[in-house]
Amino acid sequence: MIIIKGHGGQVSGNGRGGANTQQSMNAACGYVEGEDYPDTASAAFGPFGYFFPNADSTHPRPEIAEALDRLGVAMVDTVSPEADNSEMPALFTYLGQFIDHDITAGTDRETDFSVIDVANASLGQHEKSLVETKVVNLRTGALDLDSVYGGAVHTGSFGKRLQNAMRFPSDRAKMLLGTSFDIPGCRPDLPNDIATDLLRLQRVIDPDRTIIPSSEFEALTGDLAERFLDEDGKPIPARAIIGDMRNDENLAVAQTHLMFLRLHNKIVDSATPNDVNLGDREAVFEWARQQTRRIYQWLLMNVYLPTICDRDTVNDVVAQGAPVYRSFMDPIGDSGARLMPLPLEFSVAAFRFGHTQARSDYDWNFIFGRGDTDCNPSSDRAGFNLLFGFTGEGAPPMLGVANQLPSNWIVDMERLLNLGDVSHDDRNTRRIDTFIAPDLHEMKHMREGDNANMQNLPIRNLRRGHLLNVPTAQASIAGFAEHGIGITPLSAEEIASGPTGDAIRAGGFEDATPLWFYILKEAELMSNGRHLGPLGSRIVAETLAGLVIHGSGTYWHLSGSDNGRWHPRDGAHPDGVVVDSLPAMIQAVGYL
Repeated sequence: MIIIKGHGGQVSGNGRGGANTQQSMNAACGYVEGEDYPDTASAAFGPFGYFFPNADSTHPRPEIAEALDRLGVAMVDTVSPEADNSEMPALFTYLGQFIDHDITAGTDRETDFSVIDVANASLGQHEKSLVETKVVNLRTGALDLDSVYGGAVHTGSFGKRLQNAMRFPSDRAKMLLGTSFDIPGCRPDLPNDIATDLLRLQRVIDPDRTIIPSSEFEALTGDLAERFLDEDGKPIPARAIIGDMRNDENLAVAQTHLMFLRLHNKIVDSATPNDVNLGDREAVFEWARQQTRRIYQWLLMNVYLPTICDRDTVNDVVAQGAPVYRSFMDPIGDSGARLMPLPLEFSVAAFRFGHTQARSDYDWNFIFGRGDTDCNPSSDRAGFNLLFGFTGEGAPPMLGVANQLPSNWIVDMERLLNLGDVSHDDRNTRRIDTFIAPDLHEMKHMREGDNANMQNLPIRNLRRGHLLNVPTAQASIAGFAEHGIGITPLSAEEIASGPTGDAIRAGGFEDATPLWFYILKEAELMSNGRHLGPLGSRIVAETLAGLVIHGSGTYWHLSGSDNGRWHPRDGAHPDGVVVDSLPAMIQAVGYL
């Protein structure tokens, strides 16, 4: 029996070269140098700003870098994984990452402006006005599945070529998907079709299955040589051809991305003459994309937000129409009725809560999970670093064992949603707290030199929050108070409690707490890590609900059967399913 388990070691290197450049960040999202990239947020990309532009942040001082680094190191997990399980299915971690990649790109990559060199003991801080000018969102900001279909970054000739490559050649209404490398007897039972991987360059360049002409391929790789070609100029067959290549950096978000591609295609299959002119395949594509977006937005509002946030806070935000986001976007505007501004308090701090939910390993499928099979006699689970390895962005891609996903690594979505007759705690996320899995303190695939701190995700988050002048937690609470929204703060003693207390006190952070850390501490103390606390819930709900409520073209503005508003039962029913829950979604796309 062939067993493909990967090398079992850490994944090192990022395979990009020149990672500390704006160009590399652009390429990571699919943007190509020379395609009229804007220098400021005023052009065709979404802007970033601050909910509270006049609020205080952590004050610059000579020892600030050392203080932040000490706090980051102290956030390492100190409890057993079994004791840190939440009640939230594991899929929510990566659904959150998928949502983040759909609406933001620009605060999670090293650029000339935002480099956080931890080899340097000093750490500066940019003026807020400069951050708003220099940090550009390479996404529209809208919840429009820009990362799936390609949009903001896919302009000009390159964008047209890439989007053409992502469409099925014989039926332009569908998205072109990839297939897995088959290991007989070693794959989950579902889905029972071949579309189990992202579209990869191999399928485009395979001489027996030419998807686009060689001239098109040469133009495509010429535009994005840094991503599709190796240092010798040879194609990298395992590279994914998708709207946002960050979604192929770990297998869990890659399979989540695939789930939305499959949803689009299943919706195409469900189309009737009453829905759209079936003979016009471009019209069918646009109709299916519209239906997919509406389902996505509805699930975010009605499933995702009430799960990750305090429900009373979400209800209040919705009842008031996301008033803080409304005030935030007023002076910034909604350019072209598609570009939505994003607050840095959300992008750089609050919505990074998912880092604490990541597990060291996963009950991934019957091969790498519960059970003892011939495919994996040792019953090893899907380790965190192998999930980064079995992607087109792994180093080497797919760990060098194939040019497409091996079939024993296809996800069992039923396990990631903790469904079935018996519930297992280790199929859930970790709690939202200040204990970060050790693997995120040693992310060697993020390597930029040999400095261990640079591979430490908590340190990177804390440093970036300071560098980009994100308001402290206390200043953010005061900012909400100016809007008439009261949020009970943690006391200095509560903030300094637990294993991170010494680092908090040594850094003087009890009364001026980095926002990202506070969001996690608040959830830890006020909800036992089950969901975000009041401040974290308010920032996340104001932003995500604000994008739906104040965005043009969202389901929110459509009439329907849900007390007058649109509901998934009013739209497409892929495979006969009303997609009004995550179990319903995985059923509709063939995982259940």
